[in-house]
Amino acid sequence: MFSADKAQKQALFEDLGDISLYSWLKCRREPEVTEYIFSKVLDILVTLHTSVSKKKAECWLLCSRVFDYEHLRWETSYFLERFVTGIAGIAIRDELKLQAELRMLAESVDSFPKAIVHRDFQAQNIMIERDGLPGSSIFRAQGWGRPHMILPQFCGTHTLGLREICGSGWFCRYIKKMRAALLDDFDREFDEEAFRHSLLLCRLQRHMQALGAYGFLSKVKGKKYFLKYIPQAMEYLVQETALANKDYPALHELVKKLNSLYAEQN
Repeated sequence: MFSADKAQKQALFEDLGDISLYSWLKCRREPEVTEYIFSKVLDILVTLHTSVSKKKAECWLLCSRVFDYEHLRWETSYFLERFVTGIAGIAIRDELKLQAELRMLAESVDSFPKAIVHRDFQAQNIMIERDGLPGSSIFRAQGWGRPHMILPQFCGTHTLGLREICGSGWFCRYIKKMRAALLDDFDREFDEEAFRHSLLLCRLQRHMQALGAYGFLSKVKGKKYFLKYIPQAMEYLVQETALANKDYPALHELVKKLNSLYAEQN
């Protein structure tokens, strides 16, 4: 543990070790051990989204880093620039309609209640400590936004296929833990209907951002190994835009075209 006092602000740093959840899962584990670790990962998320969020005002860095409408629009522009144009080389036919839908998506996601979120909450950034329990790293990725943005990111981690490991029970367990935490700490009910409604839109937003990142990292930064994560991310986005087709038809058509073209090229 290392502490530094600067301008009457104290920062704490802890050595979480060098074994990530990503590496840990590559070794054969007993099912009950894996279940236990994932339960503890869920506890980290629930704590961030409830009792820690309640103390947001105590950290000026969190107050100043908000994943709001402007940030969400930057993410979808990133997707269009770095993946649609940069990787797929597709010209957008009805850009006005598409941009209108992306603005509507950002407005909807931005309107949901916010909490502390860890935008890089994925297997590579969750460490298995010496006591065998998980801990999260990379504080710089934290901010104030829609907490359910990180659920599809972790559960559908493209680098490991954690969606298959977690199964559909992941969201049910999150709901159960959130319901208990809110009753204990805030004496209020968890709105499961609002959660499930917002989840699809958060998944749309998050997976477009991921594809934009894969395009940037592979083409601009030359990290070609990120290309192997694109097919899984595309599969998720195809599924999500099909479910949201009624409200986002232009986006749905664009993603279908992307998927078809990318399948032909690979």
